[in-house]
Amino acid sequence: MSTSLPQDPQPSQPQSLARTHPVLLTVTVLLGVAIIIVLGLMVGLGVRRAMNTDTGAKPVPATIPVPASAAAATAGQPSFNAYTIRDGQSVADARIEGGLLVVRVTGDAADEVMTLDPRTGELISRITFKKAEQP
Repeated sequence: MSTSLPQDPQPSQPQSLARTHPVLLTVTVLLGVAIIIVLGLMVGLGVRRAMNTDTGAKPVPATIPVPASAAAATAGQPSFNAYTIRDGQSVADARIEGGLLVVRVTGDAADEVMTLDPRTGELISRITFKKAEQP
């Protein structure tokens, strides 16, 4: 009587990942595609921003609307007061800050900063900076 030993089963062939974990493969592929899309958007927006010459500053209207009550009260009068600057002075800068018109005037003898109400033209403050005399 001969006894036969059980033979070793043949080593199983490794199965592919797609067969053993199809959901994992699908998630990996979708994440890879999402990363590529996000990188493409970032590069595209970066190029668009670099090529854009617009500073984003909003244009300042050429005229300031005056309420009807103020217009009726000043009918027949100029809507703004006239402010004189001395000889040798010039307006260096004018801008609206915090609802007020700030005008910077430069000159040989002194510099000035005037703050005006843009709706009424009223002078709120005027500061003069006198320059030191040269020896």
